[in-house]
Amino acid sequence: MTTLIDYKDNTSFNRRCLASLFHMIGLLKAQLGYKAGAIKEYNKAIKQNPFNLSFQLSKALYLIKLKYYREAILELIDIIGLDNNNAKAYFYRGFCFFKQGDFETALSDFNRAIKINPTIKKSYYLRGLIKSELKDYKGAIQDFNKVIELNPKDKKGYFNRGKSKIGLNDFFEASFDFSKVIELDSKDKDAYFERGKIRAYFKDYIGGLEDFEKIIELDPENESALLTRDLFIAKLEDHRGNMLDFDKVDIKGPDDKAGFFEKGVKKSLLKDYIGAIMNFNKVIELDPEFKDAYYGRGINNAALDKDREAISDFDKAIELGLVDKDVYFMRGKSNYLTGNYKDAISDFSNAIEMDSKFQKAIYHRGLCKKLLENHSGAIQDFTKVIKIDPKDKSAFLERGASKMKMGNYRGGIRDLTEVIRLDPLFNVAYSLLGLCKTELGDYEGAIQDYNQAIELDPDDESNYYARGKCKNKMGDTQGAILDFSEANDHGDKI
Repeated sequence: MTTLIDYKDNTSFNRRCLASLFHMIGLLKAQLGYKAGAIKEYNKAIKQNPFNLSFQLSKALYLIKLKYYREAILELIDIIGLDNNNAKAYFYRGFCFFKQGDFETALSDFNRAIKINPTIKKSYYLRGLIKSELKDYKGAIQDFNKVIELNPKDKKGYFNRGKSKIGLNDFFEASFDFSKVIELDSKDKDAYFERGKIRAYFKDYIGGLEDFEKIIELDPENESALLTRDLFIAKLEDHRGNMLDFDKVDIKGPDDKAGFFEKGVKKSLLKDYIGAIMNFNKVIELDPEFKDAYYGRGINNAALDKDREAISDFDKAIELGLVDKDVYFMRGKSNYLTGNYKDAISDFSNAIEMDSKFQKAIYHRGLCKKLLENHSGAIQDFTKVIKIDPKDKSAFLERGASKMKMGNYRGGIRDLTEVIRLDPLFNVAYSLLGLCKTELGDYEGAIQDYNQAIELDPDDESNYYARGKCKNKMGDTQGAILDFSEANDHGDKI
């Protein structure tokens, strides 16, 4: 019998074959989550054939996926040492420097990648982000122009070009870019928000109101959109035509806590969260028992992902007597985001006690129960949400996922099928459907679902991997290996 040992001779051909085998094993171990094992196999492949740079590149991409940027940079330096014209190596090394905040070095690598291969769209995109960060807005716009030239349907290119135009105070042209984003993706909340602000700048309050109404339709929990909409409505009803000036508040003196509070609210609406916090700090300094100021500061801390500080603010607001369902809900969300699921459940329950049909509180309580593996309790909450709103696709999705976790795969399929009926472009539903069908042994049906999920989001490597497992179960080994390899190629998610 021939064994692997028999192949370990010194011939170049067999060393290349052995290297390819180690590389494939590395890909498989990477997909199975065996980090050390995958890297070990990549190292074996590189040792057997150090001139096949695709092996080193696979290792570098895996290190990037693991966020081991320093180690990835060392691998990419080796690749560049062997091939000084390897555009991919420069691009990925630039990406690593970008993630580490070393923008100048990243710029140099992206410049080199573009010089070698001027068709790598992501090089222009990341270089544009860096230039925008460095306030070189004109240079950033040139790069985003190139992104759009290479892919006229790249919504991120239009969005970031619009942001760069705002940096140059070219609000009129920026509005066209945000409109293009909305044309490409009618559910892009950030594009509606930016366009709404520009419409307010040009005193088009009706158009701005429409944009913020759309945000609320897409995200009923969006506090900034809700507050801004109310401001628009109030001002549209002001027959004196004395429209809101977002940037100016008449503060009557250093002790005008009401003026500082109003300014904090307005800065919050404009997403100037730091400026808002500074004003709320001033209010609290003037009046340590101004409960609404703690609540306002908490909302802005939460917007800056400073959830622990937000919880402290919400605690103080409640201690001072601000007993309101929205305060409990906001504290619940911050507890949820910091992993304090039991405290979050308590907060959401308090909010629900005040309003038994508080849909978003019931939904988030269900999420917390699901994360605590209380799937039966989660299902009860998601069912309540569905009774309130039979078209809440997120509640159907989460209920289906909890049913799946409890082994009720057919029940999961029913819920996930309803999600797709409500939104045929909801790619996560197809992925979970595929998992349910896989557990039931319907590999062919699962593959069809994964095909749809991949068509909707070709960059999500998990669907390639899951489809590969189904193909392997059906005896299609070659197809499985191709899917595992494709999963590895998409694994960095840049």
